[in-house]
Amino acid sequence: MPATVRPPVASTPPGRPTDSVSGGVLDVTLRMSQRAGLGRRPRGTAPTDTHTHVPGSVLRGALAGAWLRTYGPPQGAPPVRRAEFERLFEGGVRFGPLFDPHSAVVPLSVYRCKYRSTPACEFSHIDQAAPEGATVSGEPDRPRCPHCEDGPMVSGRGEVTFFSGRDAVVDITRTALTDEGRVVPHKLFTRRMLNHRVGDGHLRGETHRAEESPLRTLVGRIILPPDLPQTCVSWLRDQPHSVRIGGDRSTSGAAEITIEQPSSAPHHDPARLVRDGRLVLRLISPTLLLDAAGRPTTRPDEAWLGELLGVGTRVERSWVRRERLSGWNGLINLPKPEELAVSAGSVYRLALDALPDANALDRLYRHGVGVRRAEGFGRLELGAWSPPPIVRRPEAENRVTPPIGMARELYETGMGGWFLKYLRPCLDAKRAGRPVDTGFLELPAVEAVMRDERRARLIRALLAKPPRLLEETLLHLEARVRGVER
Repeated sequence: MPATVRPPVASTPPGRPTDSVSGGVLDVTLRMSQRAGLGRRPRGTAPTDTHTHVPGSVLRGALAGAWLRTYGPPQGAPPVRRAEFERLFEGGVRFGPLFDPHSAVVPLSVYRCKYRSTPACEFSHIDQAAPEGATVSGEPDRPRCPHCEDGPMVSGRGEVTFFSGRDAVVDITRTALTDEGRVVPHKLFTRRMLNHRVGDGHLRGETHRAEESPLRTLVGRIILPPDLPQTCVSWLRDQPHSVRIGGDRSTSGAAEITIEQPSSAPHHDPARLVRDGRLVLRLISPTLLLDAAGRPTTRPDEAWLGELLGVGTRVERSWVRRERLSGWNGLINLPKPEELAVSAGSVYRLALDALPDANALDRLYRHGVGVRRAEGFGRLELGAWSPPPIVRRPEAENRVTPPIGMARELYETGMGGWFLKYLRPCLDAKRAGRPVDTGFLELPAVEAVMRDERRARLIRALLAKPPRLLEETLLHLEARVRGVER
């Protein structure tokens, strides 16, 4: 029996790339009310890791679940409803990923400070894909950070990174139960989950009551095709959707999705994005690229990119990582086939023969790249990368780290005994009402610790507070030091 030959498939569905290029854009806001286990592909270790954002495929599945709860399975629904479901979730609607506003995908082309010991290091970066960062690629050694004694800089991995020290993931340990509700011995397991509460996170070890922490909000976009019926748009936009995301949805993953018309449509300025005839294309979701024979590839079709942009286009350089993707089709309750994809964070620098207009750039942005774009794949951003803008709240900066957290900070410097020696006289001076001598903070032995601006701020705040806080901190620190020395 002859082997089945797959027909040639371009890196986009058959036909001209005209779908989803001139429709509307909707802003999506997801407000979490429970932790969510957005499981990633297992890496052979425990606990199972989680995404720290909501992928477009998860957003699509959550909204599809909300539709099914309202109207039932499309197979048994009236033809009008069945067509509506297909247009929303199997047609030209493109579901983008949702991110915490204080996070971003750090591209593979971006160098950042490895240790980030100062606030300036947190946002310092060099993008090799940008014209001004192109010289880095030719240097044999890694670039050095200009803010922390020329510390090493390392390239991004395409991971979603939270800025300003905000912790997003919590470890939840549970146990298996019998049918009678009793604990099964030796059946503990731990799962990493995206926390639904946002800690202020500027000071490590900071604690506060749960009711004081705001709920986590993630934002993103949905791209609409130009011929989407108004009934579909109304269903998306006119009411909030109560959904469940991630795994273990009986006890976690509750959230509410609000979809609104944006105040202004996204606009891509050619003068700002195209520099020296080059355009940077950054992937923010996994992308499935195929060559002319239908085989997985890591390179987008240059002719197709040129057709979208209306100018001659070639891929001048790329920073690419690959991964294997699979999933589960909840509608038919069957696994999806495993695919070889280009990972989020991959970057392509395009050389253009001419300057495209704003409409052409908008067309590329709305269309995306690759196949299965209706499932949340192939979303992109244009232009060189920059960190998200962070607004620090003054009250968060002035909050004091609890004694146990401060003791951990001092112990983790590796100089716990040294700090005990010099902080005890400070405590005695505070109790006696005398001025505290902070000259020991200028000694060479502690110079490296004080270069860390965050730790230096914590230590100086500790010395400025009432003696009770310093006393409790020293008790916790002494317990840690003695526990190691025994």
